[in-house]
Amino acid sequence: MMEKDSDRIFQIVKRNVDLWNPESLLPHAPDDEYDIESKKIAKQLRGYQTVEELGEIISRVFEEEFGEEYDMKRCRGVAEGIYRNWHGE
Repeated sequence: MMEKDSDRIFQIVKRNVDLWNPESLLPHAPDDEYDIESKKIAKQLRGYQTVEELGEIISRVFEEEFGEEYDMKRCRGVAEGIYRNWHGE
């Protein structure tokens, strides 16, 4: 993946994750609060993934980082947002 593409994907993921704000840390935390998670998610994304597959990636990353359950129901909205923004829908 070209660097320009990976930066675009990171920006899409970051924007959606920050809006989702799953731990209710924003706006009180620094703007880069979820950047580690967003980078981990962006690195795993490929153009052919479904919303469900995106949700599974998001779930795994947030469970690893925050040590609590993030099931698909909790992650579906952010996965849909990333998918829409990524594929231009």
